[in-house]
Amino acid sequence: MNHSRKELCPLRNTSRLKPNDIIVASCPKTGTTWLKALTFAIVTRGVFDNSTNPLLKKVPHECVPFLELDLAKVSSDRDSGIPLVATHVPYISLPKTILDSGCKIVYVCRDPKDVFVSLWYFVAKQLISKNIEPIPKEDAFELFCKGTAHCGPYWDHVNEEIPKFLRQEISTVHGYPFSLEEEEKGVMQKVTNICSFENLSNLEVNKNGRHRENTTLAIPNHVYFRNGQAGD
Repeated sequence: MNHSRKELCPLRNTSRLKPNDIIVASCPKTGTTWLKALTFAIVTRGVFDNSTNPLLKKVPHECVPFLELDLAKVSSDRDSGIPLVATHVPYISLPKTILDSGCKIVYVCRDPKDVFVSLWYFVAKQLISKNIEPIPKEDAFELFCKGTAHCGPYWDHVNEEIPKFLRQEISTVHGYPFSLEEEEKGVMQKVTNICSFENLSNLEVNKNGRHRENTTLAIPNHVYFRNGQAGD
């Protein structure tokens, strides 16, 4: 299902971003959870260590809220001290106020075949848990190729209009490059370790917790951690 004008209106109301803000942008099932964890760990590495990092107690989606899902309804959900927000809205559909804000945008892309497979399993798992028969994979694939997908056509997310500056090293785009001293102390490896699939997927909060509990958007955290392989 594509984004409608009605859905994008709240996004315009949350677009008071600043030049030091960072948007984690992605098409669903391209690595959003991992990218959120990685950006959060990089940006907050001077505030938290691997024993106090909120990622140990919260799903990455709670640490980096979505503009159109979380902040459009409850703006107080954002920690003012952490300049991170996220969106599944394609770059070419973002409001001009956001693009003109000077904020940084970090974008993650993935092979479309892998995106489709991951998306199908993600949706199917949720439907089955509600005793609803998921759409056959062949039919879903046809819809995906036609661009009938949640958050818009996949192709809008990899449009050639996306500026080249979005394809730089994550820490550099953030404005949080690692120093030589940090490299020597193994800070980069610590960030990598806490954000690894093995670590995140085995945390208690991600095995048994629920995101947006007590809302119509509530979802078990474990569904965000399917151990997919490229080309599966």
